[in-house]
Amino acid sequence: MYKNSLGVFLRSAGMALVLGVVSAMASSCGGNKENNEPEPVKESVEFTQTTVSIPIDGNGTVSLKVTPIDKLADVEVNVADEDVIDLDRTSDSEGYVFTMKAKSLGSTTIVAVLGSSIAKCAVSVDPIAVTGISLNKTSIQLVVGATETLSAKVTPDNATSPSISWDSSDKEVATVDNGVVTAVSAGKATITAASSSFTAECVVEVKTIEAESLTLDVASKLLTVDESFIVNATILPEGTTYKNVEWIVDDPKVIKIEPFDAVESDNLVSVKVIALNAGNAKLTAVIKDIKATCSFSVKSKEIPATDPKIGDYYYSDGTWSDGGLLSINSDGTKAVWATEKPAPVEGKTVIGIVFQTDQSRFSELEQKQGFTHGLVFCTKGAHAPGAQLTKYAMNEGIDCIGNHKRGDSWYKDIYGQLWTATVRNTYPGEQLEQYPAFDWTTTDFVPSAPAKTSGWFVPSIGQLWDCMANLGGVEVAQHLSGLRDYGYDVTYFGNVMLSYKPMDAINAHFAKIPAAQKEELAYSMTRNGQGVCQIMSSTIYDNTDGVCCIFWLGENQEFETSCEWMNQDFICHPVLAF
Repeated sequence: MYKNSLGVFLRSAGMALVLGVVSAMASSCGGNKENNEPEPVKESVEFTQTTVSIPIDGNGTVSLKVTPIDKLADVEVNVADEDVIDLDRTSDSEGYVFTMKAKSLGSTTIVAVLGSSIAKCAVSVDPIAVTGISLNKTSIQLVVGATETLSAKVTPDNATSPSISWDSSDKEVATVDNGVVTAVSAGKATITAASSSFTAECVVEVKTIEAESLTLDVASKLLTVDESFIVNATILPEGTTYKNVEWIVDDPKVIKIEPFDAVESDNLVSVKVIALNAGNAKLTAVIKDIKATCSFSVKSKEIPATDPKIGDYYYSDGTWSDGGLLSINSDGTKAVWATEKPAPVEGKTVIGIVFQTDQSRFSELEQKQGFTHGLVFCTKGAHAPGAQLTKYAMNEGIDCIGNHKRGDSWYKDIYGQLWTATVRNTYPGEQLEQYPAFDWTTTDFVPSAPAKTSGWFVPSIGQLWDCMANLGGVEVAQHLSGLRDYGYDVTYFGNVMLSYKPMDAINAHFAKIPAAQKEELAYSMTRNGQGVCQIMSSTIYDNTDGVCCIFWLGENQEFETSCEWMNQDFICHPVLAF
């Protein structure tokens, strides 16, 4: 039994030995196979920098290492906010080199992905900081009222949106607005320009120009009671800083004065002299210790024996004389004039032509004022010095006057004085400069209106209607007579061809007036190669679109009821009631 057990054992041990050898051989064979093949390389992406900053107008680079390199094409790259940077890439032996171009201030992230590997690079686009500021001048000298513009330069030139603030150390001496320095009064002030924490300065010295001489344009003048006259004082040298002329009247019962300065930028100061009563008076102008005088003799007014009539000359003393009319219908038709037109009274100053005396053609305002003797068309236009044309408005609309489009509403609009006052009240002070015709008509207009009149105003279209009908010739009168009751838009089919030039008919009433006392009507534009005189009124055609009512007097003998944009150039002759 023992023997048999031992045999079994041996057999078992031998089998185990064999199996162990076989297993060892198998293991040895398998190990050799693994040693002959390379182990797999782990995929990865990695930026050389995890944060990058670039200036707003600059570029930057960052590299991405890709492992293994043969997976380069499999790398996905994205920019979180493409409004911040543009991204271009090139490859090299280790991966990608990215070029970033700044587009706007801000921050974003570049993300690279390869398999399960993710790499990120935070990018910020930063402003370029100001490092200094300088001015083109460090000191300037100005006279009171003068201006000079300082230029500030910020460094570096490509600083991001540099803001510059300006200040004056003494605003009573000099002010500054966006670099424009204005001299206010004598003294010194420092102008400072600042950007970020940097500043630059310019010292301003303000001086005055003192008056050295004062002369009046007239030494003596004869006036009639109620007559007005303008005296101009010339102050030298030009640019004199303070033109504060004191005007002294030795007998205020004879004359009174109204000082004004029509154009503040010149070296003239003016005063309106109004004759009150017969007698003699002396006017003295004083600036510093310099004086100039003018003597006035005032005589009593001689009221004409006859009532005023259409076509009469109207004078600066508020009187009138015969203009040659023999007879006329109330609508201006069938006018008969003297063969030889009378001349104005010698020694008197003509300021207008009477164009209406019909009591029904005066507004309620004129009737209340008692100015119902006549309406006068001024012999001169309202406009800037040296010009002949003006505008109703610059580029502004107007909503304080209603619209007038129909023929009957044109004829009934006799409210020029009211419209003029309405514009002045609606747009007071410097605002009135946006309405030049009204500004020049009512602000120191020359010739002055006599006392005891309405003063000059821009005529309404109904008042111009009367002027055209009564002074523009029989054919114009006939045409307008037929439109008095026209209930439709009068600017449609409101034209007529005449046998004469309508502008010449108006100017014929100015023929005997001295040149210095008149401005004849003139063509203000051309149409189809022909001149057109556009005479403006204060009446509004369309207050939404900014269109006013006018008359067209054509060189081609055409007369037209029309309308035009307010910012066009017009002839504007004021009128008054007396």
